[in-house]
Amino acid sequence: MLKRLLCLILLCAALPAAAWDNRGHRLTGELAHDRLQASDPAAVQAIVAIMARHPDKARFDRNLAGLTGEARTRRLFGLMARWPDDVRDTPADRPDWHYALKIVHGWTALDWYTAGKAEAQWAANLATARNAAAPPAQRAVALCWLLHIGGDMHQPLHRGHRLDGSWLKSDRAGTIAWVRRGPGLPPMELHQLWDKVFDPTGVDGGDENGDVTRLHAAFAPRAAAMVPDGGFVQWRDESEILARDSAYTGPALRATKAPAEAPPMTAAYMTMLRTIAERRVIAAGVRMGAALQGLR
Repeated sequence: MLKRLLCLILLCAALPAAAWDNRGHRLTGELAHDRLQASDPAAVQAIVAIMARHPDKARFDRNLAGLTGEARTRRLFGLMARWPDDVRDTPADRPDWHYALKIVHGWTALDWYTAGKAEAQWAANLATARNAAAPPAQRAVALCWLLHIGGDMHQPLHRGHRLDGSWLKSDRAGTIAWVRRGPGLPPMELHQLWDKVFDPTGVDGGDENGDVTRLHAAFAPRAAAMVPDGGFVQWRDESEILARDSAYTGPALRATKAPAEAPPMTAAYMTMLRTIAERRVIAAGVRMGAALQGLR
């Protein structure tokens, strides 16, 4: 009973609102564009037309200034995928749509409880996006959430977190568990460590556009060879296994509540993290592209 009550406390806990950083989400969107352009170019044009009616169109126009043709369209898809993070702490924000968390380490007998609405909102936004009779502005917003939730749920720490005697209110998917990228580096949240794997600085610094362009060029050939498979439940369950068997292993289990005492990650853990993150972002892009086929 005590553990059950502790689990219910999670209802009131602050939980993650972001998964991959802007680089990761933009990669998902751009890879989705490429897959869709190759398989159903009419759907790409339909999405461009729908996005012209987005209620936050001015934001997109500012970020697309100077681009034309396919470069502009690909960037549009990338910006769509990151838009739900761009509007955090505004009336358009939906904090609990970004995750569907279960306990994967510690008191796993309480894994009957899921925090977050990602699964329900994936289905709802997919239905809206595909509904040609829905208002274009609503469809445009739904398309952004579709790409974003799909990316979020390929990040393992949006499906799994830790609850045990040391973390009685959970570690909030690693958002209050401190680690370091390596010896001598600044402390950062475990969740942030996964989110910012594509950011060379780890702090939202550097050349985001240049980084995305380079990563896209590296990842696109691998995406072209990947066959989309499964649906949301499969993607969710894959992330659950990765959270349990990979994210919450080794040095991650030494994460602390005090930033000054944060342990460094090992080279092996960081190599594992990057390998998983690359595979998951590529998979998300291919699968989002498949989900948008046939849209008109």
